[in-house]
Amino acid sequence: MYFQALDEKKECNAIYADGQLRYDIEGLTLDKTWAYTDHYHASGVLYAQIWSLGMTLRQACPENLKEELELLYSKGTAFIKAFATCKVNLNDVCFYDLVPKKYLAQLCEVKNQVSQHVFENFNKPENYNFLVDLSVVFYDIKSQ
Repeated sequence: MYFQALDEKKECNAIYADGQLRYDIEGLTLDKTWAYTDHYHASGVLYAQIWSLGMTLRQACPENLKEELELLYSKGTAFIKAFATCKVNLNDVCFYDLVPKKYLAQLCEVKNQVSQHVFENFNKPENYNFLVDLSVVFYDIKSQ
Protein backbone atom coordinates (compact mmCIF):
# COMPACT_ATOMS: atom_id res chain seq x y z
CA MET A 1 0.00 0.00 0.00
CA TYR A 2 1.25 3.49 -0.84
CA PHE A 3 1.77 5.87 2.07
CA GLN A 4 3.30 9.27 2.78
CA ALA A 5 4.77 10.62 6.00
CA LEU A 6 3.23 13.97 6.94
CA ASP A 7 6.18 15.37 8.90
CA GLU A 8 9.78 14.28 9.41
CA LYS A 9 10.07 15.26 13.08
CA LYS A 10 10.42 12.28 15.43
CA GLU A 11 7.40 13.24 17.54
CA CYS A 12 5.16 13.74 14.48
CA ASN A 13 4.08 10.26 13.46
CA ALA A 14 0.99 10.75 11.30
CA ILE A 15 0.88 9.36 7.77
CA TYR A 16 -1.44 9.35 4.80
CA ALA A 17 -2.41 5.84 3.71
CA ASP A 18 -5.42 4.16 2.16
CA GLY A 19 -7.02 7.55 1.44
CA GLN A 20 -6.88 8.72 5.06
CA LEU A 21 -4.71 10.59 7.52
CA ARG A 22 -3.68 8.02 10.11
CA TYR A 23 -2.01 8.15 13.48
CA ASP A 24 -2.02 4.39 13.97
CA ILE A 25 -0.51 2.06 11.37
CA GLU A 26 -1.23 -1.21 13.13
CA GLY A 27 -2.48 -3.81 10.68
CA LEU A 28 -1.45 -1.84 7.57
CA THR A 29 1.02 -3.17 5.03
CA LEU A 30 2.98 -0.09 4.04
CA ASP A 31 5.34 -0.86 1.19
CA LYS A 32 5.69 2.12 -1.19
CA THR A 33 6.29 5.81 -0.56
CA TRP A 34 8.03 8.82 -2.05
CA ALA A 35 10.95 9.29 0.36
CA TYR A 36 12.64 7.70 3.34
CA THR A 37 11.73 8.86 6.83
CA ASP A 38 12.86 7.33 10.07
CA HIS A 39 9.29 6.68 11.31
CA TYR A 40 8.31 3.96 8.86
CA HIS A 41 11.53 2.34 7.79
CA ALA A 42 10.84 -1.33 7.38
CA SER A 43 12.35 -4.07 5.34
CA GLY A 44 10.81 -4.13 1.90
CA VAL A 45 9.56 -0.53 1.77
CA LEU A 46 10.28 0.93 -1.67
CA TYR A 47 11.21 4.61 -2.02
CA ALA A 48 10.35 6.30 -5.32
CA GLN A 49 12.79 9.17 -4.77
CA ILE A 50 15.66 6.68 -4.50
CA TRP A 51 14.22 4.55 -7.34
CA SER A 52 14.32 7.69 -9.54
CA LEU A 53 17.96 8.32 -8.53
CA GLY A 54 17.20 11.35 -6.38
CA MET A 55 14.78 13.26 -8.59
CA THR A 56 12.61 15.82 -6.88
CA LEU A 57 8.86 15.34 -6.86
CA ARG A 58 8.59 18.05 -9.53
CA GLN A 59 11.18 16.36 -11.75
CA ALA A 60 9.54 12.94 -11.51
CA CYS A 61 5.99 14.24 -11.86
CA PRO A 62 4.17 13.14 -15.04
CA GLU A 63 2.74 15.88 -17.24
CA ASN A 64 -0.88 15.15 -16.30
CA LEU A 65 -0.16 15.98 -12.61
CA LYS A 66 2.21 18.95 -12.96
CA GLU A 67 -0.45 21.66 -12.78
CA GLU A 68 -2.06 20.13 -9.69
CA LEU A 69 1.32 19.66 -8.00
CA GLU A 70 2.30 23.29 -8.67
CA LEU A 71 -1.00 24.52 -7.23
CA LEU A 72 -0.45 22.43 -4.10
CA TYR A 73 3.13 23.69 -3.76
CA SER A 74 1.84 27.27 -4.06
CA LYS A 75 -0.66 26.65 -1.28
CA GLY A 76 2.04 25.06 0.87
CA THR A 77 4.31 28.06 0.35
CA ALA A 78 1.45 30.34 1.38
CA PHE A 79 0.92 28.34 4.57
CA ILE A 80 4.61 28.54 5.43
CA LYS A 81 4.69 32.30 4.81
CA ALA A 82 1.63 32.73 7.03
CA PHE A 83 3.30 30.70 9.79
CA ALA A 84 6.44 32.85 9.50
CA THR A 85 4.34 36.03 9.70
CA CYS A 86 2.66 34.71 12.85
CA LYS A 87 6.06 33.69 14.22
CA VAL A 88 5.14 30.00 14.43
CA ASN A 89 8.27 27.92 14.87
CA LEU A 90 7.72 24.85 12.69
CA ASN A 91 10.36 22.98 14.70
CA ASP A 92 8.02 23.09 17.72
CA VAL A 93 4.83 21.78 16.09
CA CYS A 94 3.73 19.12 13.64
CA PHE A 95 3.06 20.61 10.22
CA TYR A 96 -0.06 18.48 9.79
CA ASP A 97 -1.62 20.05 12.89
CA LEU A 98 -1.49 23.51 11.29
CA VAL A 99 -2.81 23.02 7.77
CA PRO A 100 -6.21 21.83 6.53
CA LYS A 101 -6.57 18.05 6.35
CA LYS A 102 -8.04 18.38 2.85
CA TYR A 103 -4.82 20.02 1.66
CA LEU A 104 -2.70 17.26 3.20
CA ALA A 105 -4.84 14.55 1.61
CA GLN A 106 -4.61 16.19 -1.82
CA LEU A 107 -0.84 16.63 -1.58
CA CYS A 108 -0.28 13.08 -0.38
CA GLU A 109 -2.53 11.64 -3.06
CA VAL A 110 -0.47 13.43 -5.72
CA LYS A 111 2.73 12.13 -4.08
CA ASN A 112 1.25 8.62 -4.23
CA GLN A 113 0.46 9.07 -7.92
CA VAL A 114 3.95 10.38 -8.69
CA SER A 115 5.43 7.48 -6.71
CA GLN A 116 3.32 5.01 -8.67
CA HIS A 117 4.43 6.66 -11.93
CA VAL A 118 8.08 6.23 -10.91
CA PHE A 119 7.69 2.57 -9.98
CA GLU A 120 5.84 1.81 -13.22
CA ASN A 121 8.04 3.81 -15.61
CA PHE A 122 11.58 3.85 -14.20
CA ASN A 123 13.98 0.94 -13.93
CA LYS A 124 15.10 -0.05 -10.47
CA PRO A 125 18.73 1.03 -10.00
CA GLU A 126 21.14 -1.87 -9.72
CA ASN A 127 22.53 -0.35 -6.51
CA TYR A 128 19.08 0.45 -5.07
CA ASN A 129 19.67 -1.33 -1.73
CA PHE A 130 22.99 0.47 -1.27
CA LEU A 131 21.29 3.80 -2.01
CA VAL A 132 18.60 3.05 0.61
CA ASP A 133 21.28 2.23 3.18
CA LEU A 134 23.11 5.44 2.29
CA SER A 135 19.89 7.44 2.64
CA VAL A 136 19.39 5.99 6.12
CA VAL A 137 22.89 7.11 7.14
CA PHE A 138 22.37 10.62 5.72
CA TYR A 139 18.97 10.89 7.40
CA ASP A 140 20.49 9.87 10.75
CA ILE A 141 23.21 12.50 10.38
CA LYS A 142 20.67 15.16 9.40
CA SER A 143 18.51 14.31 12.42
CA GLN A 144 21.30 14.84 14.95
